[in-house]
Order: sequence, then C-alpha cells, then structure tokens
Amino acid sequence: MVKTIQSNFKQMQLLDDTGASLLHVAAATGLLPIDFDQWELADNDGRTVILIALNKGLQWDLVLNKSLTLAHLAAEVGHLPEDFDQWELADDDGTTVAHTAASHDNLPIDFDQWELADNKGWTVAHAAASEGHLPNDFDQWELADNKGWTVAAIAAREGLQWELSINGAGTLAHAAALKGYLPEDFDQWELEDADGLTVAHYAAQENYLPADFNKWELADNDGWTVAHTAAVHNHLPEDFDQWELADDDGTTVAHTAASHDNLPEDFDQWQLADNKGWTVAFVAAETGHLPDDFAKWELVSDGGVTVASSAAPYAQDHRDSAQSESNNGKSGGFLQFAKNLGKSLLDDLKSKSDETNRLSAEYAYKDNSFLLKKAKTGNWKEKTAAAKIIQDRGGLKNL
Repeated sequence: MVKTIQSNFKQMQLLDDTGASLLHVAAATGLLPIDFDQWELADNDGRTVILIALNKGLQWDLVLNKSLTLAHLAAEVGHLPEDFDQWELADDDGTTVAHTAASHDNLPIDFDQWELADNKGWTVAHAAASEGHLPNDFDQWELADNKGWTVAAIAAREGLQWELSINGAGTLAHAAALKGYLPEDFDQWELEDADGLTVAHYAAQENYLPADFNKWELADNDGWTVAHTAAVHNHLPEDFDQWELADDDGTTVAHTAASHDNLPEDFDQWQLADNKGWTVAFVAAETGHLPDDFAKWELVSDGGVTVASSAAPYAQDHRDSAQSESNNGKSGGFLQFAKNLGKSLLDDLKSKSDETNRLSAEYAYKDNSFLLKKAKTGNWKEKTAAAKIIQDRGGLKNL
C-alpha cells in the first residue's frame, strides 16, 4: 500500500469535496511514506495532515524535519497518548522523545526512564531539571552527563525548584547552600531540612551567607539559630551584635562563640547566662578561651563557682603545654601568658577555700618544684590538692 501511495503521490494530493486528500486518509491509517513532507496540507475544516497523524498516533517514527520525529512534536505540544512507550526515539543528536517531553513538562506521572541520555550524556533528568520540571519525589540526583554535571548541580544552577527534597533530608536549596550555588537574589532562607535546620544554617556553616543577611534568629527544632552555627565556624560578621540570641537551653550565641574561641577582641557581655546560670565567662574559662586581659574573675555561676575557680585548671593545662613548647625551642611568650594568668587567678583565689584550684593557679604561676614541695611539706589540704594535681598530670614522671 505504501508503495502504491509513493508511486501515485500526485493523485494522492487530489481533494474531495470536503478538501481532504488521500494523504489525510493515509495519515489516519498510518500509511504515510517515510519521506513525506507536506504536513501542512489542510482540508476545508483546517485539519492538516500532521494534525490527523498526531491524533491517530500510528507512525510516531516519521521524520518531520532535521531528524525530529512525529513523536517529538507530540511530546512538545503534550499530545502523546497515555500508553505511549517509544520514549527512546531519538534525533541525530540523541535527543529522545523523553527529553523533549521533559523540557516541556509533558512526561507522565509514572515516568521512570530518567537515565536516557543524548550523545553528550545529557539525561532526561537533566532536561527536566534545566526547565524546573522535576517531580517532587525525584531521587536520582547523581546522574551525570559526559562533563560530570550532575542533575543536582544543574537544578541548583537553574534555581527553579529550591523546595525539592534531596534524598529525603534537606532541600535542593540546602545542597546549593553547601556548595555556594545560591544566587544573589535568593530569599527562601527559611526552608527546613528534617531537623529544622534552615538553608541559612547550611550557608552559615560554609560562610556563604550574603553580606546583608539579617535573619540570624532563624532556628531549628531545638532553638539553635543561624547565628549559633556561624559562631561555631567563626563566620559571624564583624558588626554582629545579637549575642543574646539563645537556643532552648538558654545557650546564647556568645556562649557558643566562647566555647570555640571565636569571640571578638572587644567582646564585653561576659555576664550573659544560660538556663543553668553559666555565664559566657564561665564557658570561656572552662574551655580555655579567656582573653589575656580578662578581669571579671568574680563572676559567679548559679552553683557559686567563680570564673577564677573555673579557669584555674585551664591555667595549669596552659602552663604545661606552654612549658612543653618552650622546652622544644618554641616561643616563650605563651609560657609567660600562662604564668601571668596563674598569678591573676591566685590573687583572686587566695581568699577562697578551694585549695585544689588555688594550687592549680599557683602551679601555673610558679613551677614543678613548687608543686612537689607542697605535696611533701604542705598542710594536709595542700598535700591532698597537690597529690590530685600530680595524679591528673599523669604522675610524677610527667612533671
């Protein structure tokens, strides 16, 4: 039949009284020749040959132009039937019908051939991502083209579907925040992952927040703010002043920065306290991050422990590590600081009954022979305290 049509093509163009030709009939019955190219022939009602061919869907592999098939056109205009299954039909560049449908948001809900790729390795998923047409449950983010571009990277670059979940955890925006892919005009900072961490938390961790960011109070499920995250990684701006922002335990941004030695040199809100009454100064003392010129030794926690008492063991540790560095030919400035700190603490602790911490401070100020002398000839409190310090140091062999 096809050969008959091809050999009698001129006669096939003759129209009946409705304006339809036998070519319209051929399109309706799936008998158009492979090299057919008069798709715009229309009957009196305006129905073209191509429209009839699309409606009937009997010859999806017929080429229209530049190697694009009838199926590609149907995919572009959303005219593929529900039971269409020739997604792999491709043009000369390897662009499949699925690629075309994906680019125009015309893939069926149950489509699952995301890995179909063109000649450059660009998959159907890449095509959908580049136009913002990935489904909400998409999970093949690591599919990559020949240059290594993953679907996730393309989706992040285009920024059309920030709320899509990445492997059930954070959103596409979270992934982009970690890589620094968020655009300058990004404004969906409050998007959350499974733990309530926002996109801003992720960006703060990697120092990718914009200079004018001002939503430091955004918090996760435990009240941990963006500012807390930035404080941990020393990514707070120089003019930051919301040190009192606190999580559910009352831990302020200042407490967090203090515990990681990330407070600015001019910080002066040492009295800020958490729900247990622990001040920023107390945390800094406990973690060994008090500044050289600290002077508020008398600040007391709810438990009655002064900053000086808390800092005494730190002074002792500080002196040990400083002495070790000095013995190894390194700068003695660190050792001098440890001694100065010990002396400052000693002056405050002389009036206290905390013998162990007093000796820790005095040990930091003086030397090993002092500690050994106290262990041998001191009063019973001094002997007990000295013995404890020596034990904590790992025994006499480490002094």
